[in-house]
Parts: sequence; C-alpha cells; structure tokens
Amino acid sequence: MVKIIKVSELKGNEILARDILTDNYRILINAGEKIQTGQIDKLKEFGVLEVYIDSGENSLQEEEFTIFKVQTEELLKNKVKNILQKHTYGHTDVLREMTKVANKIIDEIMNIKEVQERVFDIKRKNGSLYDHLVTVCALSILTGLKLDLSIEKLNDIAVGSLLHDIGMQYLNNKYLDRNISDFSKEEEIDFKKHTIFGYSVLSEEKWLSDISKKIVLYHHEMTDGSGYPMHLKNIPLEIEIVNVCDTFDEMLCGIGYQKHKMHETIEYLKVYKNSKFKEKIVNTFLEFIAVFPAGTVVITNEGETGIVIRQNKQFPDRPILKIVKDKNGQEKINNPVKDLLQENTVFIEETL
Repeated sequence: MVKIIKVSELKGNEILARDILTDNYRILINAGEKIQTGQIDKLKEFGVLEVYIDSGENSLQEEEFTIFKVQTEELLKNKVKNILQKHTYGHTDVLREMTKVANKIIDEIMNIKEVQERVFDIKRKNGSLYDHLVTVCALSILTGLKLDLSIEKLNDIAVGSLLHDIGMQYLNNKYLDRNISDFSKEEEIDFKKHTIFGYSVLSEEKWLSDISKKIVLYHHEMTDGSGYPMHLKNIPLEIEIVNVCDTFDEMLCGIGYQKHKMHETIEYLKVYKNSKFKEKIVNTFLEFIAVFPAGTVVITNEGETGIVIRQNKQFPDRPILKIVKDKNGQEKINNPVKDLLQENTVFIEETL
C-alpha cells in the first residue's frame, strides 16, 4: 500500500513508491529505492515536503509497468511537438534534433531493469501525432533489442520511427477513428500520400541514414505486397519492425482505423503474422505487450468479474486479477486475488 509521509517524519530506510523529482523533472531518488538518512536533509533543501512510501502492506491497487515514467514521456512528446512545429517545407535543419530525442529514448529503455523480461502495460490514447511517434519509436526499439540488433541499427530505427509519420502534418482530411476502407477514394489517396510527403522532405538530408529514410517511405509496406506506396514484398528488417509497431499503435489510437481494444489489436497481428507481417517479429513484439493492461475490467470463464492489477513477467496473457463480482454479479467483499499463472483453469473470456 502507498502512503504519503511528511519528509520531517522520515527516519531512513523507507522504500519510495514514486520518484522524487525536482521542478525541472530531474530525479533525485528513484521509486523502489530506500531513503538514506543522509538524503533527508537534501530533500528538505530542495523543498520536498512529502513523499510516497511503500508501506509493505498487501495492496490490491493496479500496478502499471509502463515504458516511460509519466514526466519523461511528457517531456519527450513536448520535444517532438516543438521540433515538428518549428519545421516547415524547405527548413529541415531543426529535424536533426530528433536524433537527440532518439538517443534519449534508447537510453531510457536500456536503463529499464530487466528490460528483456518485462511485460509492459500499453494504454489506448487520443491519436496525437506526437504521442504516436514517441510510442512507435519506443516499441520499435524494444522489439529490435529483443531481436539482438546492433546499436547502429537501433539508432536507425529510433530516428526513422520518430520521423515516420512526418508527412501526416500535410494531410487535409480527417483520419482519426475512421477505417481507411470507409474513406472516399480521394480521402484514401490523400491519406496514403503521407509516406511520400515525408520522404520528399527528408530524402536529401545527409545526416539521416538511408534506412531511416526508407522507414519513412516504406513503413506501410506489407510482406505480402498488399501495402503502399510501392507494394513491395522484400522489406528490410528495420522497416518490418516499425511496420508492426506502427500498425499496433494506429489501431489502438484510431489513426486510419476505428479504435480497437488491446486484445482485438493483438488478435489482428496474430491473424496476419504469416502474410502481412513477419511471424518472428510479431511473436517477438507480443512477448512484451500485456494483452490485458493494468486496470482492464474482465470476465473470466467462471463468470466472475475482475480487474487486472499487475502482470506476470514473460506471460503477457496471464495477469493477476482482483475479483470484484461473483458469477451472479454480486459484489465481492474481500476482493480475492487470482493469479492466472497459478490458476491454470481460469481464463479471461471478455473485456468490458
């Protein structure tokens, strides 16, 4: 259970439940660390009055494990937003700053404890271009990392994915929460031009690698040739990785799709992993994506209603549930916990 304690009441050795940050978002002490007695006076000097402490008591609250801390994610999105808003046709120098953002994202991911074994909670968001670019970049890096790609290739993927939808800025038609199949012919043509618009902006930039440029142009190509703009089949691995991550986030956010639930999006990738997408990439990607993110309300095969409170490492479809209603719809008083890794006969049948 998380408790708020005044800094003046700290004795030392308390375990932090949340990061302690300065006004400019610099982390003083990380969540999960013990507060040392020598740090208490420092906290007072920085004007920190209260901290969140893990009391060690049993908690049934949802425990998310996200790729970025909230403050870090906001800083990254704002940086991407500022860069793109400064950019206009013919003035591409500012786009070079994306390499710094890419390096920051790579560093953040490399510093995640047990990153190779983690299952991450990914939530549906509002379809913001800046949010989408940062998310696709992070997911692509995680996938490349699990595929043991070199740091050079990870850098190419990071920069290319941060720029992959730059052409979206020049679209005239509304594309949020709408399936491409529902577009008029003119709207569809306009939407699909965003890959060419983006590439035309970046094609002459010497600081950008060829593969990063190709990510911008080809990130909607599919391995069966059904993609666009060139209907290619032989696609470099880096582009295939971004393609999977981009499709996943577009479906969740509703970019050229009606918004999908997490399990629907994952099912789509599974269905097409031998045609539109490379099977190895989809399988690798799905190893670290929680099928049922923390906070998801579910119905089990036993008819009970539960809330996902945390994930099991390396088992993205077998989370831990807090049961809130029995099979007759009656409220559970003590909210028993069911760990689906231990409860082998319990399955999630539906999300609400």
